[in-house]
Amino acid sequence: MFGENLSLHKFCKKIIPKGIIEIVDLRLLTLYSEGERKITIKECLVSFARIGVACSQEFLTRPMNIKDVIMELHAIKHKLLP
Repeated sequence: MFGENLSLHKFCKKIIPKGIIEIVDLRLLTLYSEGERKITIKECLVSFARIGVACSQEFLTRPMNIKDVIMELHAIKHKLLP
């Protein structure tokens, strides 16, 4: 699907943050369609995708520390809670 030089990892890394809509299920945004809330959801999806990209590198020269991953995930969770 991606050709010789492109992988899912490279594709996601290339389009984050502006193209986040291309890689997520749009139902995640339509559940929260009110203005500011929709922006928050989009920001959280970008953060979540960045964690995925950081953790899915083919050659992990400097892997993301699991404590940092957990802190990022908690930050996302707190943004989403009403």
